[in-house]
Amino acid sequence: MAAYNFDKAITHRRLAADYYLRADKPLNNQYALVDLASAFNRIDKPNTTIAMLDSLSIEIADSTFLGFYHATYMKPLLKLKRYNSARHHSSLAEQFWGNETAELQNRPYTSYMYTLLNRLDSANYYLQLERKYNPRWDNTEEYHWAQSTLLIKKHDYENAVAELEKMWTIHDKDIKEVLKNNVAFAESDFHYNKSVAEHEKADRYHALTLLLIAIIVLICFGFFIFYRERMKRKRLELENKMLEARELTSRLLSLENNAAALKSIAAEKDIRLREQTILVNQLFRDRYKVLNNLSNEYFEKRDSDATRLTIIKDVENEIAKIKHDDYLDQLKEIVDQCRDNILTRMQEQMPRFKENDITFCALILAGFSPRAICLIMDMKHGNYYNKWTRLRARIADSAAPDKEFFLTALNNKL
Repeated sequence: MAAYNFDKAITHRRLAADYYLRADKPLNNQYALVDLASAFNRIDKPNTTIAMLDSLSIEIADSTFLGFYHATYMKPLLKLKRYNSARHHSSLAEQFWGNETAELQNRPYTSYMYTLLNRLDSANYYLQLERKYNPRWDNTEEYHWAQSTLLIKKHDYENAVAELEKMWTIHDKDIKEVLKNNVAFAESDFHYNKSVAEHEKADRYHALTLLLIAIIVLICFGFFIFYRERMKRKRLELENKMLEARELTSRLLSLENNAAALKSIAAEKDIRLREQTILVNQLFRDRYKVLNNLSNEYFEKRDSDATRLTIIKDVENEIAKIKHDDYLDQLKEIVDQCRDNILTRMQEQMPRFKENDITFCALILAGFSPRAICLIMDMKHGNYYNKWTRLRARIADSAAPDKEFFLTALNNKL
């Protein structure tokens, strides 16, 4: 397997399993079968791996084997994106292993699993354990791959690229070592065949030599093609991650634009609020003007015998001013602007409402008391509540789009 000769590895692992079975060593047989199942995952057959693991009988197994057995599920399950199942088997493996078998645990791959599950604290925890128990953690591909995946998930792309560069440096070194070993094996075969060929006829010497050289070239070429394709695949993965980073950047810019738009809307609302404040102040100045006029009259005539009659007359005069169409029109305009065009919307959506009904609603929304409204509109106090009940029922029974808005506003001002 170290030389990527997967077919040969599968063959020898089958032979090992058969040997242990014939030797009546069931636990060793199970270890060999788990190794065999793992080999199928290396040739992109994760479903075969899972099926073989599921078929094993593990009643006679010890805790060390059970940890190894459940840990083997992780890689094929992650390939199939069954992340929760992978986490379940990882937890079982840790339960059976414990601290005594820390060297057997593949903590970088466990970290990678938790990164895929978006549990970044757990992913970082297992990388810290790897640094604690494995003195060669900085020289392993899986550690730097898990670290780069975690950093990408945290959007730390600069450090993720640095981790990937470290991983590829180690990967290149391992590939060179593999090529070196394979060349050494080929040279060893060459010398062996050469020694055999010395006992054969001289005319076969050159043919064998050329054949061995051709084999070496083919092996080297095959590993070169494999290495190049692997590099392409990793480069494509990195480009995909960078594309995701650019997409996230684009989304961030979009959010910033939305924030700017919200600021603009808030500024417009602030201007509108100041305008409404001016209108409200105008309304209150008119009310205080009425109160001041009455107070001045009372102050000047309070010692007179006709004070009460005079004050009543003054009140009637002030009410007459309020009842005037110009004052009422100005009042309705202020109420309409301060209450989000409620009177305009009411006129449009309630065509059965008369001008008198709109005026009645405007006085309610302006905060006048029921008695004041009765005086302004020349109506009896009992008729006020009848009119209010009738208008409210009309609104509630209508198909006006804003009827809930109308009822809420009028109820709060009643």
